[in-house]
Amino acid sequence: MCSTFGSLFGGGLLSLLLLIEEEEEEEEEEEDVRRRKRKRKRRDGMTTRTRATRKSSSARISSPSSSPSLRRRKTTRRNDYDDYDENKDDDDDDDGAWWWWWWSSQKKWKKKFFSRHDNVYVYVPNVIGYARLLLVLASFYYANEENRPHGWGASVTVFAYVLSFICDELDGRCARRFNQCTEFGAVLDMVTDRLATTGLLIILSNMYRDAQFACILLIFLDISSHWLQMHSQLAIGKKGHKDMHESRFRLLRLYYTNRIFMGVCCVSTEVLYLCLFMARDRELSAVRGLLPNSSGVIETFSHVQAFDEFLVQTVGIGSLHTFATQFAVLAIPGFLLKQTANIAQLRSAVVAMCNHEPEFALKREKK
Repeated sequence: MCSTFGSLFGGGLLSLLLLIEEEEEEEEEEEDVRRRKRKRKRRDGMTTRTRATRKSSSARISSPSSSPSLRRRKTTRRNDYDDYDENKDDDDDDDGAWWWWWWSSQKKWKKKFFSRHDNVYVYVPNVIGYARLLLVLASFYYANEENRPHGWGASVTVFAYVLSFICDELDGRCARRFNQCTEFGAVLDMVTDRLATTGLLIILSNMYRDAQFACILLIFLDISSHWLQMHSQLAIGKKGHKDMHESRFRLLRLYYTNRIFMGVCCVSTEVLYLCLFMARDRELSAVRGLLPNSSGVIETFSHVQAFDEFLVQTVGIGSLHTFATQFAVLAIPGFLLKQTANIAQLRSAVVAMCNHEPEFALKREKK
């Protein structure tokens, strides 16, 4: 059942990527058609001029005052024009092939769907946002063992959450690709991110009772920093919450201007949370790690062995030779950078709102 679930959603993502590629090919074909039409218009204009020239030439040739040599030259030019018109008609038959019309008529709905139109609710990135919400809800619902059907493990929870995280990158690309960037889509994306992170931290707080207060602090920091950041940036006239080119905090400028750095921080945070969830599951915690001979390395170095004992006895997430623990340890640096960036943007938002308070007061007085 889990493999069927994965095949369906994986096939859906693959189909969407193929549609994007096909849309690019269609745009190239439409550009070729427009180029041919412009070429045809130039030929039509040339034919109109040649017909007028031919009439005047015929009148001069039929005139008694025309010389025999002039008649021969005009007659030769007239025959050349006739040959040009015949070649032009043949080109028109090739250029105006009927299948171009049929192809464009069959693809009208796709062209309208993958372009900017009036119905914002069904924009491609917004539809992906709806799918993300459903995937997150399904992931959290099946996180409880009692809600899972027979034969389903915790892997379906991890898979649905990872797929939702992948769609987070896909909706942004589709918005830029199809010119469907909207304020509703930006808010939907941000709200979905916050809901997904908050829900996963709530699940972890139930698994790790000793770290429940830490999970609450992480939820407070994540929601407050992002909400204040968006509100403050819009209040002072910025285009969005990511417009941080003039920020005094270098880490915050790097976080919002470098997509690779932002991606590493966000992916590390989500990977750490998922690995902590996997470490408390009976099946997923038994998966061996990717590093070969990890058990031998742990026994060789005393400080690594002490760290492994700390993880097993104090934290309770399993030994370093398991898959979940290895990736959790690797994700810690990115997680710390992400939380530092959240603290920086919280402070930056508060400072910006306090510095612009005179302007906000004037606006309130005008109202």
